[in-house]
Amino acid sequence: MKKRKKDLKEQIINLIKVKPECSDDWMKTLAYIWRDELEEKGLSPTIRTFLSMVHHREITNPDDIRRKQQTILADDTYESLRGPGYNKRHKIIEPAYRKKIIEEKIAPPQQELL
Repeated sequence: MKKRKKDLKEQIINLIKVKPECSDDWMKTLAYIWRDELEEKGLSPTIRTFLSMVHHREITNPDDIRRKQQTILADDTYESLRGPGYNKRHKIIEPAYRKKIIEEKIAPPQQELL
């Protein structure tokens, strides 16, 4: 199923507004989006049929959903959609990353000459 990127973006934003737990769990986002797509088609497929649909791209690619959600949550415009897990990860990662950058600027790594 080919979804326009704008439609997917709007669907993810609306889903996170209704189900905030999805903001920290892209697998939940994936499950809800696929459930909605199957309901729209009036399907309740067996696992074999479902996997065939994934393989034949008859439903949205899971990587597209994950990447789109990451893009949305990284955008400061949608800061209110971020869950506690997002903020926790970035408080832990950012200071360490900054420290590494500062250390590299003070003493850049030496390159070996061949």
